[in-house]
Amino acid sequence: MAPEQPIAPHQPESAGWRGGASAVAMLTFAVDGLTPVLAAGRRHAENAMAITHQQFDARRGLPRLLGILDEFGIKATFFVPGLSAELWPALITDVAERGHDIAHHSYSHRPATTLSAIEERVEFERGCEALAKLDITPNGYRSPMWAATWRSSELASNTV
Repeated sequence: MAPEQPIAPHQPESAGWRGGASAVAMLTFAVDGLTPVLAAGRRHAENAMAITHQQFDARRGLPRLLGILDEFGIKATFFVPGLSAELWPALITDVAERGHDIAHHSYSHRPATTLSAIEERVEFERGCEALAKLDITPNGYRSPMWAATWRSSELASNTV
């Protein structure tokens, strides 16, 4: 009986956009920081655990994550609320300078489904303005809390 031969992975005939890979993964990260807690209202302002937990990702976790991505030569997309860009401009600029995509993620992470049309536009525009102050043009948009309205796509397509 002949020894079993290892099964060779399928190799595409043309490398194309995948560079010869048989599978592709996309990594995305939300740099929400404390925006979801603040968006939920003042009731969390005195909750030290909630506030410090949410700040950890930006102040400690994000630099660690960037180091890991650098180590493996991986690029990712980072969804950044405008408030996060204002609170941690050096961190967000560092993400962009390392060659990662920065995408728009509202201003304060309030779900668009809870806002009036005017409030949604203001929230969207403030997020864009905060990134523009860092000379960052967002490459994409993701609605906070996955709560987009029918207006959200129009705002994104006309701006981002």
